[in-house]
Amino acid sequence: MKYYREIKLGQLRMLFINEKVARNGFVSLIDTLLNDPDVSPRLYLVVFKGDFEAFIKNRVQQQRDLDYYLYRMFKHYEKGQQGEITVTNIHEFMEKMYSPYSDPYVPIFKVDKDNFSYEGTGFFGNGKLKGRSDKYQDQFFQLLNNDHFLKNMIITPFDVSLGEVRSHVTTHVNLKDHTVSFKIHYRGRIDEYRGTKDLNRQASIYELVDEIEGYMEGGTVSLLKKLQKLKVDPLEIGGQTMAPASKPMSEEDWIKFWESAKIKVDCDFELEPLST
Repeated sequence: MKYYREIKLGQLRMLFINEKVARNGFVSLIDTLLNDPDVSPRLYLVVFKGDFEAFIKNRVQQQRDLDYYLYRMFKHYEKGQQGEITVTNIHEFMEKMYSPYSDPYVPIFKVDKDNFSYEGTGFFGNGKLKGRSDKYQDQFFQLLNNDHFLKNMIITPFDVSLGEVRSHVTTHVNLKDHTVSFKIHYRGRIDEYRGTKDLNRQASIYELVDEIEGYMEGGTVSLLKKLQKLKVDPLEIGGQTMAPASKPMSEEDWIKFWESAKIKVDCDFELEPLST
């Protein structure tokens, strides 16, 4: 932190942070970077686990402009709004960090000598990495958190591949009943189906849609329970407690409410016409 200018060369576009450092907190480092007018607020944040130096040393000999390639990858997913990976810049992280009803999140990658693979989304509380989604839960985080879509969503139990999956989420917090309710409308199309149902029959399509809705509900509940366990609110659900004529709930009171709240999830899936 004291001599970071000595290692800054050219344009700083990405900041890769070891998972162990993230668990101890790195907000003071980010504050230092933000105070530097030469550092862009669009600098991408990434948490990694593994040997990043070995990856760089190995790949830089095979791939020209490796740093630019990684930057373009994050920029592509950010601009295209495809929910394959989480993308967070330094400004977004700090904005959520200091919001009373929002916790920041960062993509997590596993790194070894030959691979740089996406693991899921890391969730932060009080400036420290608390935990992460697995790849199953991460699909639902992408759909619930923003206006991203999933270009492809494979549902293995039903041998179906969905395309262009989007969601519309309505959230309601009932302080009296200690309940948080989610009504989620999913929409997508069937790109490929290898199951036993005859999709030329309307009844079979209805059966498949019912199965998909159950899958969506299960994945949503799994994600929400993970967030409760970690005592984090990256979905900004706490903002629902604000009302014009009432005193806002403190951040501490909200997290206490959230971690023990009853969750109600109602999912429906709208199937677009089958691909030809």
